[in-house]
Amino acid sequence: MMPESLKHMDLVKLLEGQFNNLVPKEYQALIYIDKPENTFKPPRTSLNFVPDCFYEHDKMLIIGEAKTINDVDRKHSINQLENYYLDAVNYNGDSILVLSVPWQAKNTMKNMMRRIKKKYEKNIKIIVVCELGRSEEI
Repeated sequence: MMPESLKHMDLVKLLEGQFNNLVPKEYQALIYIDKPENTFKPPRTSLNFVPDCFYEHDKMLIIGEAKTINDVDRKHSINQLENYYLDAVNYNGDSILVLSVPWQAKNTMKNMMRRIKKKYEKNIKIIVVCELGRSEEI
């Protein structure tokens, strides 16, 4: 069985792939990814959380977070995801949240994000992807 940190790194790679699909090639150098080999880490959000991936340019904000099976529905994770959603809601431009989880946690993540979405008037695009490669927008 793969250690939790290796699983998380695999999920971050999934985020990176999604970001590369969303961001034009000429701006992909502006994507911050929290990987051990990267010098520049994503910036902290309004409540001091650090996402796994981050992009902001030309009135577009994309925040990405990877959650392992043991981390998906922890209180800390829910607070973190709600903060990212609020940062996206309050952003002056277009915004997207991209979340990667193991396939077993995909429905849990989608349901959690639907509950968070219900609290706020502005509807933010959310993409949930799992290691099976299929992404879904909610």
